[in-house]
Amino acid sequence: MSHATVRAIQRDPAVIASRPLDSLRVEVFRLVHADARDVAATLRTLLFDGATANDSRIRAIFPDRSSNALIVFGTAEGVMRVRELVVHSLGPRDASDDGRTTELVHLRHANAPDVFRVVRPVAGHDTDVVVDVRTNALVLSGDAASVARIRDVASSLDVAVPASP
Repeated sequence: MSHATVRAIQRDPAVIASRPLDSLRVEVFRLVHADARDVAATLRTLLFDGATANDSRIRAIFPDRSSNALIVFGTAEGVMRVRELVVHSLGPRDASDDGRTTELVHLRHANAPDVFRVVRPVAGHDTDVVVDVRTNALVLSGDAASVARIRDVASSLDVAVPASP
């Protein structure tokens, strides 16, 4: 992700934080033949500026110039809607996300670095797990099945521990 994309996300964190954190998904769509800036502008027009009310399932769409990718923040349903729009308008070959999905797992009770130490060894070499200490979250990236497996393990570790008497 380019510095410009990171700065765009940092400039408007309210866009991302306006949804409950546990319902937020992040997906990266690498585009092959279309320019990510043009596709992002078109999607924003379709989803946010159309005749109907804004699609609250999508919180933000950022183009990343360096990788020609779209970074989409929204609910699982919203991200799926963007995938459908991209594939429908550009075709499956242009919406190449190389089979990888990225997901944020916000932890309410467990400490993200502690959960990371447990899930990292079982994640496999094709799945990336990164800790975001600031938001107490894990960022998972890999094939859908691996991400789902690691998300489930992390979620099962995210339990409240009763205080000792």
